Amino acid sequence: MKKVFYNYKKKYIWFWLSIATFNLAGFTSTVPKSFDILPDYIGALKVIDDMPMVTLEIIVAIFTLYTSLFHIKTKAIKSIRTASMMFVWVLFFLGLISIDIATGIFSLGLGFTVVIIGLILAHAYMEGD
Repeated sequence: MKKVFYNYKKKYIWFWLSIATFNLAGFTSTVPKSFDILPDYIGALKVIDDMPMVTLEIIVAIFTLYTSLFHIKTKAIKSIRTASMMFVWVLFFLGLISIDIATGIFSLGLGFTVVIIGLILAHAYMEGD
């Protein structure tokens, strides 16, 4: 238990980013078909709120939570964690910005997503495991 708390103190940003990813999965699963208002030429982004994507978000959140609480001695773990988090959040960002452009109304969720992406990039750059 001491090691878990030590790793939490060392990687608390990743812990809270995984909690934010769990919240993203909860949002996209409870608001069904919210990305269906996108035009047909952006059809690839309509899958963001479907169950396979929600499952991927949960898997990425669990993986990030696990790597933030336990010390794993693999050099590729940081790259995999950062790339998977960036994939999920950039895809959601693209979906939100497409909705905002289609409706002409810019949302608060877009700003939140930009902050999360900035935290991922800044912390991945500054982390020295």
